[in-house]
Amino acid sequence: MTLLHLFRRDPSAQDERSPISYDRDLIELLRQDHRRLIRQLQDLQKLGARHQFKDTLNRLNEFRSLLQTHLMTENVRLYGYLAYALEAYGDDARHAAEFRREMYGLGHNIMVFIKKYLETGVTKDNISQFRKELAEVGATLVRRIRREENDLFPLYEPSSGTRTAHSGARSPALNEVFAR
Repeated sequence: MTLLHLFRRDPSAQDERSPISYDRDLIELLRQDHRRLIRQLQDLQKLGARHQFKDTLNRLNEFRSLLQTHLMTENVRLYGYLAYALEAYGDDARHAAEFRREMYGLGHNIMVFIKKYLETGVTKDNISQFRKELAEVGATLVRRIRREENDLFPLYEPSSGTRTAHSGARSPALNEVFAR
């Protein structure tokens, strides 16, 4: 049995032993989160450029909250499901596990950045450094989102005619960021 065969099966026929069930709305939920995360990064860039320090910190806190929720959802519902579904497929299971490990590292680094500025504040003295680090965080996150949406999400979605309208398509917010 190949990996493609595994994911072409009817998700509703999932093995009842699976601790995590297939959710046909999960990918769209994660794509919506991605769009909101990108919008918040763009807002942070604008607020920082305008030296609106208090608003920057408020938006940074909102970004933190959304990112934490997104990472938890992704870790449990997406990676948890894929880990179970791929456990018999050595290389594919290792590939999915590598995606998960990479996300842990990326999530940790972004949270270190957020914590740093929530604790020290964003001020006229550190705004240049904040904006530089924010640009690096944003670029890294956008690359990761692109890989997830293009490489990982199709593994979760059934490959029959039941795919969502967004399958294989980038979100509008990502198109704008990728065009830069």
